[in-house]
Amino acid sequence: MFQIEVKKAEIKIGSVVEATRRGKSYTVTVFNIFDNGIFDAYENNGCLMEFQSKNITKIIK
Repeated sequence: MFQIEVKKAEIKIGSVVEATRRGKSYTVTVFNIFDNGIFDAYENNGCLMEFQSKNITKIIK
């Protein structure tokens, strides 16, 4: 028997989250959310990046 941990996160456009991408952690503002669990987000410097929702480590606001 295997156990898996399911992490659910409710985010919306404008949410500030901490997420990892390629081993690095970023604090970003959600800009666009797609059905397949991927979302676009802006870093504070204006850089637009794509993240997977499973990589969210913390919802800040």
